[in-house]
Amino acid sequence: MNTKRLLALSLCLAFALTFVSLAGFAAPQKSQKQPERVRIPKEIKEMLAQGLPTRQGRQDIPFAIFKNYFFPTQVPGNMSTIFFFRAKNADLGYVPVQAPPAQAQPQAQPQPAQQPAAAPAQLQAHLHGFLEFHKVENGQPGAVAQEVYIPVALTEDPATYAPDKEDWYSAWAILPGGQYVLAMALAGADPKNPVYPDLNKVGVAYYEFTIPALTALEAALDTTPVFIVKKADQTQTPAMRAEIFKGFFSYSVLQIVPNLDNVVASGEAIEVFFFIFGAKLQDPVNPQSYQLEIQYEVRDAENKPALMWPAQTYSYPLVSQPLPLLQTVKITDDKGERTEQRNLPAGKYTLSIKVTDKVSTLSSEKTLAFEVK
Repeated sequence: MNTKRLLALSLCLAFALTFVSLAGFAAPQKSQKQPERVRIPKEIKEMLAQGLPTRQGRQDIPFAIFKNYFFPTQVPGNMSTIFFFRAKNADLGYVPVQAPPAQAQPQAQPQPAQQPAAAPAQLQAHLHGFLEFHKVENGQPGAVAQEVYIPVALTEDPATYAPDKEDWYSAWAILPGGQYVLAMALAGADPKNPVYPDLNKVGVAYYEFTIPALTALEAALDTTPVFIVKKADQTQTPAMRAEIFKGFFSYSVLQIVPNLDNVVASGEAIEVFFFIFGAKLQDPVNPQSYQLEIQYEVRDAENKPALMWPAQTYSYPLVSQPLPLLQTVKITDDKGERTEQRNLPAGKYTLSIKVTDKVSTLSSEKTLAFEVK
């Protein structure tokens, strides 16, 4: 992974986000009420409501939501919330779609008749995603706070398609802080008209989660969930509408592949990504006048220090930091005393991230469990 490129991408995002007043996050502006749009058909809403009290979903299309991230947005008082779910290829309804035959070219001389090679049939799956967010009230899911409709089109190469392979996908929505239950449906496409859902093939899953309120985040130093980046690319324009992506998620101008299981190969560096809330600007008109110091340390399964890097300083609250997993070992033998760098041995570890804001003197610590194999 090109860490310099990812750092540059992060800087682009940092500039965009820090120009938004953090005080504005804490005090959302009032907006004019927009006309309510119906995004989920009543038949699907009935299916979502049926299993909501017990969180028991339908298994026509089995899938499971297993994790979520959140990041700040330029929408006052809201978070860009990413959800991850898993599903098997065989359950998504892939069917072959034959590519159109190539147009025959005129020949100057008669040629022997040849059997035209058939173009490989790509596999496609058309689905309809419906997300319904319920604010939790008195421990129970209340009225619908937001609903999202996402048409989905997936393709697979028939040469590598494996029916039993389980992949992960991401979906996202912009939500204010609070405790929620997500009721999500995946419906197949109607065979007669794919723009409509097939009401006879609908999977439903539920997921409970909490987004911290920005007012609380501004009162103390805190971060978004810390994760390891496998790969990141930049797009021409920021993501503006809800989509479902396979194998990555989108945040503003970044398309990021996270290391969801936190397992890395021996000798492989890790790169952590997170946003710091509650940091104070030294100069209110200079979005790069943060004074953040972060100490990274790795501890082994017995909580003994295994690796530490020099403290890093940052002038912006969005962090994309590469961390080489190399230990400096002192060796004494018949050749004398010397030091060598060795890969962090295989095992389970905890990364400690201690953040200190030099302007406000607030501090915070986050940990991330990972494994070297």
